[in-house]
Amino acid sequence: MTSLKVLDSFIVGENYGIDSLPSLNFTGYLNIKFNKWRIDAVVGAQRANLKDYQQLTSLNLMFLFMDVTPDLGEMDRMLTFLQLPPNLKIIEVLGYQGVEMPRTWFDGLSKLVSIVILSCSKCTALPHLSKLPHLKVLCLNAIEGLEYVEDENDNLADGGKCGSGAHNVYFPSLEFLQLWSLWSLKGWTRPSKDDGGEPRQLMFPRLLKLKVGNSPKLISMPLAPKLESLEAVAINWRVFESNLTLVDDEEAASPPSSRQLLFPCLMQLTSHFCPNFMSIEAQRIISTSIDDEEPASSSSTTLFTSLKELDISLIEDGPASLSISSRFSNLQSIKIRRCDELTSLMIESSNSIRDFKIQGCKRMKNISVGKHSVLDTLEIWGDDFIVGDDFEEEIFQSIACLTTLQKLRIQNYDKLTQLPDEMGNLSLLCELWIINCPKMASLPQSLLGLTSLQKLYILGCPDLKKRYEKPNGQDCHLLQHIPDVYFSG
Repeated sequence: MTSLKVLDSFIVGENYGIDSLPSLNFTGYLNIKFNKWRIDAVVGAQRANLKDYQQLTSLNLMFLFMDVTPDLGEMDRMLTFLQLPPNLKIIEVLGYQGVEMPRTWFDGLSKLVSIVILSCSKCTALPHLSKLPHLKVLCLNAIEGLEYVEDENDNLADGGKCGSGAHNVYFPSLEFLQLWSLWSLKGWTRPSKDDGGEPRQLMFPRLLKLKVGNSPKLISMPLAPKLESLEAVAINWRVFESNLTLVDDEEAASPPSSRQLLFPCLMQLTSHFCPNFMSIEAQRIISTSIDDEEPASSSSTTLFTSLKELDISLIEDGPASLSISSRFSNLQSIKIRRCDELTSLMIESSNSIRDFKIQGCKRMKNISVGKHSVLDTLEIWGDDFIVGDDFEEEIFQSIACLTTLQKLRIQNYDKLTQLPDEMGNLSLLCELWIINCPKMASLPQSLLGLTSLQKLYILGCPDLKKRYEKPNGQDCHLLQHIPDVYFSG
């Protein structure tokens, strides 16, 4: 089979070791599944010829041992001898059960663009990553034993500096980073004893998107001045305090280097169940405390001024009221979910927010907007935790005052029996969704009289369906002027 170029999978098992992989001119992608631990695994790795596959660009190594638990030291030795194809661009490692991946394993793989390491629960050490010149994507998921991604002594071994003065050699091309379910992770680099246990301040010069979650011990991260998208789930928000620091970097961002930077290029922010999110400087993402008359200065703090999308939920001990500052002139979309302490929200004048979704905020009573608001889409969701009818009545009274609304979605209000007659004030409303409000029996006459209403979708509201659906609903004639009407049980 000397002409064979594509082999989707090769299985290392009872009968065949990794050294049985034929010496062929494979191209593209290869998946190697280690289904069984072999007692000659180290010798097999020494004999394997993966390094000869010059045309192979993508490699997936899956360790799926189900029969016995291999000797962890032998697994590490096996990986040490497993020389990788030199022209790899993509590598994925799944389920490795050793303790330390060889530090030099990726050295020389200068064409690597993407690295994914997943479900390696016992692993405490990873290969060198920071000097790979073309690495754009790095995903580290479910590596429960990992405390640090890199070691400070390794960074300084060549005598160079990895701090703010030499960003060109530290993750020079990284654009996407995912750190997920790294339950023991404390920081990015293990501090050097020579530095008194304090890690150097590092920087990702070109990082655009960061996803970090389920890493409760994480307390520090490198700077990311060009970050455009951040998703943080179940981590302490203080981990990002390092980005509130003075930075001297010609490529970092447009603000002067003497300004404090808190992700000045960030356009998308998602924060779910992150302690301290509303207790430090990040609170000013939403509720500004800076006088509008304060003159700008080179020493002022730049806080999320490029933000376009904000999605926050499960904020413990958050404030009772928030004001979306008009300073965030680029902010277009907001989602707020399960913020139990929140009772009122104000969108200030001259704000660009057009799309707002609020879900499961069980004490929310009031939503208001400034006179120059452009808000045109609102989704409001209840859930099983909504308590009492008073909150429901008050919130819909305030919604009736949002006269710029064009699209309104009301969903999952088990106790809601009616909407206020003031809903007729929404003269621009052209699309209305009412979903899973089983106790609602009728719609306000003023709402049905709106001439701008073009779409009315009612789902999971049996009494409304019975009353208004054609041809037998007693009030179906009241909907004749609406072009698009849809009912569903």
